[in-house]
Amino acid sequence: MTNAAKEAKIIGLPLDGLAVKIDSTITLIKTIESEINTILEQINTFINSETFPNSIRDNINLIDSIPGIGRLTAITLIAEIGDIDGFLKPKHLVAFFGIDSSVNESGNFKGDNKKFQKEELVSVEEHYMLLH
Repeated sequence: MTNAAKEAKIIGLPLDGLAVKIDSTITLIKTIESEINTILEQINTFINSETFPNSIRDNINLIDSIPGIGRLTAITLIAEIGDIDGFLKPKHLVAFFGIDSSVNESGNFKGDNKKFQKEELVSVEEHYMLLH
């Protein structure tokens, strides 16, 4: 990006300070990424420590194993959920996240205003069962 700005300046495009702005922005992004990586390392060190509860670590690892969910998302979900044993049924956990798991069907009628179908929630419910 910086090279493109410098080349644009060479061919005569009026880019007053654009290369400097781009360099500054790239430096800022790299600094923020470095800080994020440091914080993530500290979080993972804490989670892997002997003082961290095994049950919570196991739940994080289980959620992390779901395709499409990364480590940070798994940690965040467990932090939000708290004690998984507080949910008596998988549906209670689904409701906690505000997902409507109901299917509006009667005879030949199939409702159109569904947020999710039951089939789409099987994975969430299966993973909930694994947590217990």
